[in-house]
Amino acid sequence: MKTYAILLAVSVNLLGASAIAQGLTLVEGAYPIEGTTPGTSTLLPFAPAPGVPKKAPAAQAPKFDVTKEDKTVRETLARWALAAGWSHDMAHWTLDRDHPIEGLAGAAAFGSDFRGATRALLSSTENTDRPAQPCFYSNAVVRVIAITELCDRSASQQ
Repeated sequence: MKTYAILLAVSVNLLGASAIAQGLTLVEGAYPIEGTTPGTSTLLPFAPAPGVPKKAPAAQAPKFDVTKEDKTVRETLARWALAAGWSHDMAHWTLDRDHPIEGLAGAAAFGSDFRGATRALLSSTENTDRPAQPCFYSNAVVRVIAITELCDRSASQQ
C-alpha cells in the first residue's frame, strides 16, 4: 500500500496572523508521525514542495585577510573588528608604536574566525622588538598589548 501526503507550501506573515497558500503537491512516500496509523491525516512529508528551498542560505562569515590598502597591523585589526562586530580603536592599541605590514598584503588570508585571525596576525610580531598579543573582552572589545603584559579581562574596557 502506497502512502501519499499533500504538501501545502505556506508563506506566513510574522507580523500578522495571515498565511497564503502557494500550491499543492502530492508526494509519494510520506511517513507517519510516531504513534499514528498510516493512511490518516497525520502524515508528515519528507520532501519539499517545488519552488520551496530546503534550507535558507547561511549568511557568509567575513573572511579576514590582509589587503594592499592595509598599511599597518593596527589598521588591519580595526577593519577586521568592524567586520566582525567587535570594537578596536586607538585607545585599545596600548603599544607605543604600530607595526607596518610588509610582504603580507594580498598574500595573507587568516580564515573566518575573528579571534583566531587576530591571534595569527599578531603572532607575526613575535620576532620584532615589540611583540604584541590580543586581549578579548566580553563586551566585544579587543585590545592589543605587549606580549609581556598580562591580559586583565576583569577590567572594563570601553
